[in-house]
Amino acid sequence: MRPNFFIKYRGINASNDSAVDLVALGESIIGFDALIKDIFEISKINGEVSVSATKTRDGSLIVDILVSISNIANAIPFERVEDLLNFLRIVDHNAWELANNFFNDLTHAHRTLNDYFAANPLDYTLACSFVAYLIGRAKKHKQKPDLDDLPKDYAIALHKAIKARKFKKAISPLIENEVTSIEVSDDRDFGRESTAVIDASNFENYLSEDEETILPDYENGKVYLFTGAIVSIQCIRGETMKIRIHGFHKKYRDLVAFPEEGKTTEDYMAFYGKDKTILIEALIERSSLYQKPKIHIRKMSLQNQPLFE
Repeated sequence: MRPNFFIKYRGINASNDSAVDLVALGESIIGFDALIKDIFEISKINGEVSVSATKTRDGSLIVDILVSISNIANAIPFERVEDLLNFLRIVDHNAWELANNFFNDLTHAHRTLNDYFAANPLDYTLACSFVAYLIGRAKKHKQKPDLDDLPKDYAIALHKAIKARKFKKAISPLIENEVTSIEVSDDRDFGRESTAVIDASNFENYLSEDEETILPDYENGKVYLFTGAIVSIQCIRGETMKIRIHGFHKKYRDLVAFPEEGKTTEDYMAFYGKDKTILIEALIERSSLYQKPKIHIRKMSLQNQPLFE
């Protein structure tokens, strides 16, 4: 089988947005493995779901995924006609109308799911389209299930999935400021209506209201003093560094940092290393308390040197 589900990550470097931290990428793919299976469960399709990454592509960073369902071609995918109709209503309006007519044709009373699937086997394309579409719609169901947007069972299930933090690991590169957007689609070219785009404008809607806010005392646009260490330099990802801030919780201590104006990452090589403690004056940049702040270096020195001359 060919890949049938696709995830696109746009890195933080606009001139090379296929450069994405491998640790963040791996965490996200693990998250999507679980999330895809959760969404299939919402569909009420029978069968065991298998998810595997097959390769990556350029053009941002695109991960091709193969989603398979055991025995889907030889079994009845749904137990109830209502579940089939709800599914088709989401993924293919024409197929939904045909199925409605099939089961409501008074000249052929008592038609069963066996009768329907004998002539209309479930297409993997529709199944993957369902996953992409529901991921895109989930952001409307954070506060409460929106019964005008989706069938009741789907709306309630998406609301519960957000409350249960089912989306968090999949979108963790956004929380960590490792990417600017994540797109999911059943179309390798990301052109279909079912394609979902998650970015800084909407990622909060995939996180539970009781999610812990990240370093809420550090406000956007304000300057703070820190001590820490430069743990990585990422010139390929747009002249950025990872600075480990002393005193911050382990989950939040590594922040993306940008060089001060007129400098590049090469200018900070003398400060690089976990064994070197640095003093930093930095400006906070953030658009959300659910996302790690980024910092813009104003001044930096080794701890045994004065920060201000």
